[in-house]
Amino acid sequence: MPSASGLGPVMAAARNCLYSLNDELADTGVYAGTLSVAALIARSAAAEAQSGAPVGSEPIVMNGFELPVVDPDDLAEHHWDMYTERDRVERIHPEPLSALRVDIWSDVVCPWWYIGKRRLETAVDRSEHADAVEIHWHSFRLDPSHPKGHRRPVFETLVQKTEPRSRRCGR
Repeated sequence: MPSASGLGPVMAAARNCLYSLNDELADTGVYAGTLSVAALIARSAAAEAQSGAPVGSEPIVMNGFELPVVDPDDLAEHHWDMYTERDRVERIHPEPLSALRVDIWSDVVCPWWYIGKRRLETAVDRSEHADAVEIHWHSFRLDPSHPKGHRRPVFETLVQKTEPRSRRCGR
């Protein structure tokens, strides 16, 4: 089904492309970066269309949600700083106001779990907002029918779950 996943994969691909482009061009004197605007822009047609009136720098409340509004002069200043300093590939404006909570249910038996864990940690560490990310780990119960408190070696349990039924029945 086309477009079922939304814009997320496209945005991730564009971000990956931007980081690669920045690395490729770093020694040539050409700078590639992005300023992501997570708000409405004051005095813009889009902001006026959302609010139905000219918009200043005050947040707009719609359906109980507060939409931040940023000054275009601030955006120009951030863009200029990125271009002249060239110390980052991306910047988000306005800065995130609160921590990002990430809940992960993990399966410690699966080797792919550890690969995903390391990739997440690397991504968070590379982010300029690493201190605003809270990761909460939860165990994923692979066999809800297994009696709580019943201890058995992991290998023995896996063999029993994966060996063909005919072998378990003595055939």
